[in-house]
Amino acid sequence: FCFPVAHAIDQMALICVREVDRLASSCNAEIEKLLQAFNTSEKARREAEERIEKMGGRTVGNDFQSRLKNMENELHQHARTHAKLIEEKNELEALLQEDSHAAAALRVKVRELEQEVKYLRQRGPQAWKSDSPSHAQPPSPSRAGAASVKLEEDPGLEADEDEGEPASSSSMKKIHPPPA
Repeated sequence: FCFPVAHAIDQMALICVREVDRLASSCNAEIEKLLQAFNTSEKARREAEERIEKMGGRTVGNDFQSRLKNMENELHQHARTHAKLIEEKNELEALLQEDSHAAAALRVKVRELEQEVKYLRQRGPQAWKSDSPSHAQPPSPSRAGAASVKLEEDPGLEADEDEGEPASSSSMKKIHPPPA
């Protein structure tokens, strides 16, 4: 009867020894990981301490905080300046857009006026003598219903026409705006 009990106790002891060995090896692996992490953190601590010493020691902490605060203030100032510059750029772009619209409208007006001048030149000087009873111009095709424009003949115009030469720029009719 003793033999099977002793055998069972031996088996239990072997199981316990195996389990203790497994736990010991697991603990050793955990200890190795912890030692590696400790060595890494200790190395980082030493490097940080060396950097602090290179910057002027531990007393420089307040100065460092002050410099950091100044840099933050400068950064905020730059951000405000940047926002103002963007706002100004947008305003200038709007003005540029308005100016380009105005320039386009003026170009259209110049084309209209050029067409009117061309029309008046084609009509010829005979139709608009200053001695005619009515020297108001009938509306041209581009300005139907607009106010009339008063024309004066250049005195050199008749001399050029009599000679049979085409009218020069000095013999053009002078256009005066209508009275307001």
